[in-house]
Amino acid sequence: MEVAPEINLYSPSLAKDKLGRNLVLFPTYGNLSDSVNITNSIVNKTYNRPYLFALDYSNNAVLQAFAPRDFTPIISGKKAIIRPYFVNLTDRSAKDSLYILIAEEYTGIDSSIGESRLHLYDINGNSITKLNDTLIPPILGGSNHIWSIAEGNVDGNPANEILPYYPNNPGNEIIATLSSSDFAYYDNYLAVLRYQKDGSIAKPTPPNTFLHLFDTICTQKISGWIACVNDFDGDKDGKEEIFLVDGGTFRILRMRDYQDDQFRLGHPFDTTFSFTFPNQTIFSLEVADLEGDGKNDIVITTNDSTYIFGSNIPNSFAFIFPKEQQTPPEAFCIGKDLLLQWVNNTLTEKTVKLEFHETYQSVPIDSIPPIFIANIDNNKDTVSYNLYLDNKFLGREGFFILTGISNPIENVDTSAIVSFKSPGFSITNGIDNVYQFGDEITIEGTVQCADSLLLQISIDSVIWQDVYSEKIENSGNIIFRATIPCLPIMDCSKFESIYIVQSRFISMGGISDTNYFQLKLKPRKLYISIDPCLTDCPTLRFHWDTTLVNSPLDTIYFSIAEQTMSNTI
Repeated sequence: MEVAPEINLYSPSLAKDKLGRNLVLFPTYGNLSDSVNITNSIVNKTYNRPYLFALDYSNNAVLQAFAPRDFTPIISGKKAIIRPYFVNLTDRSAKDSLYILIAEEYTGIDSSIGESRLHLYDINGNSITKLNDTLIPPILGGSNHIWSIAEGNVDGNPANEILPYYPNNPGNEIIATLSSSDFAYYDNYLAVLRYQKDGSIAKPTPPNTFLHLFDTICTQKISGWIACVNDFDGDKDGKEEIFLVDGGTFRILRMRDYQDDQFRLGHPFDTTFSFTFPNQTIFSLEVADLEGDGKNDIVITTNDSTYIFGSNIPNSFAFIFPKEQQTPPEAFCIGKDLLLQWVNNTLTEKTVKLEFHETYQSVPIDSIPPIFIANIDNNKDTVSYNLYLDNKFLGREGFFILTGISNPIENVDTSAIVSFKSPGFSITNGIDNVYQFGDEITIEGTVQCADSLLLQISIDSVIWQDVYSEKIENSGNIIFRATIPCLPIMDCSKFESIYIVQSRFISMGGISDTNYFQLKLKPRKLYISIDPCLTDCPTLRFHWDTTLVNSPLDTIYFSIAEQTMSNTI
């Protein structure tokens, strides 16, 4: 059966619909200037132009699924390549429907010139997208390129959404690049498309604008073409991975969560794995379970050989925490436990090695080997490990490394860069004042990584006296208040003297840190009343009110001095 006036190198698209029919869509390459008319034996009609042709081959007799659709009114250029795909899409009521995606393509050579576009049709061959329609126009690509197309659920479970701009798309999305296996496009990008016939979705900018019913979720500049989409890792997030081929390299991409900052910054895809065949070009890549073990394998054909990759791909485990990179790096407290967590997607790596690699200003220090921490059982879907942060981490910055014991070359992942702090109290105000015994001292400062603070003072820096301790709930700014006790350091002949007393704060967490400083003290004044002397007797009577003294008194010392014009004796 001849279906077009020129040979088309692309495969037909096959599907089974809900009625149980086996359907096939044929790509066509119409040439309006060709004088040769082709008679289609199925419908007994001639076609020398781009058209959509579908057959039902469910029974012994091959029938047309619907009357052929002439694409001449909707194509943008000359000698268009028409490549149809069956795609299974889901609406918001969780109802699956089979649609036809039409890839309008041009090579830019042999007079095949035009704007490549994507059109959407229903299963009966009726057009859903309309040219120049404000509600649901076709997807516009670029000039003279060949699409690569796949479908799959790349945004995953319903919990992955940010309303109202990024609602989770139920079921499959359409994934497309402007490059194909035999036609690289200079302005290529990877796009995720959705069709929602039951309501428009608001755009973040400009205000009061909405996506078309058939529109893009996200795009990213990229090199390569789509080989397939497959849930290769079997992760619980429900996302299928995108397999991208670029020359001799293939990459596995995963769409980031809508909540991810990188997604909203214009980087919606994360490369989970990449492999290069030196001096070779990949012609095809397919994913299938070759061994019947329930695990998918990757079959790759290059210009040199055919390769098979098992499902135990690199990055079979991935850090959950600490994973988000912060600037500056997130700090953790020495003397505490740090809960490390990772997702485990492999059964082969029963044990993993945990190491710490030091960095300086976020750059790895290669001259310092990683610090070995432990070999850890890797026997759960999500593995948690409590790491006690002892003094070997003090003052360091770096990242943790997970390495598989069975396959350390391929199975490896790294955490975000983090830093480590010791308990401490930095004084900002309060120690420059001069205090008297019995005064309440108020010291302001910033505390970190401490459970409690202890204030001590000493006369000789040998024997220390506790003044006051306080529990610390959270790191940050605090005000520390305590009453200064009486110390036996006074020189009664120098009442106005200021004494320097050694003081220190001890910050206590998992470990302790000491901050020394000096307090300025002077004795508290004792107010004495002298009774007037009415006789010549050598008696002097005086008294005082102990209620006016804030500090407790157990002994009072007196000294008598003779005052002259020049000094006191």
